[in-house]
Amino acid sequence: MIALFLCTELPAARFRDKLQALLDQAGLPERLITAPNLDDPAENQAREELLTQHREYGTPTGLFDGFPHDVRWEWMAITPAELATVRYVDYDYWVELSGGTCLAIDAAPRIRAGVAPFGVSSDWARAWPRRSPTEPGSRR
Repeated sequence: MIALFLCTELPAARFRDKLQALLDQAGLPERLITAPNLDDPAENQAREELLTQHREYGTPTGLFDGFPHDVRWEWMAITPAELATVRYVDYDYWVELSGGTCLAIDAAPRIRAGVAPFGVSSDWARAWPRRSPTEPGSRR
């Protein structure tokens, strides 16, 4: 989850500069995010520390306030019909991006149209690869 979270943040205009500065400050290569080796404990620790500095992961404040630390993540396949029901968190940016519904399916055409909630570009979503670099079978 940490590797995927960082991978989606790096191309986002809102977060790119801060995240790149944190990488530079720690002397870490960008490939720590763009081509993660999930089998390397040192890399995993570095990514967790990076996310903690970047978004207060693992602390009782910030974006992850109240988020349990011992979550087990799994890749799951879902049908297109199930995907059409996926909702964003009730947060002003995501509400605006989806046109008020919080449905990801409603956000997709708005993203393609260049909607920029609160002046924040949604170009980051178009930059996502079809497969995540952390998805099974996509190791680099």
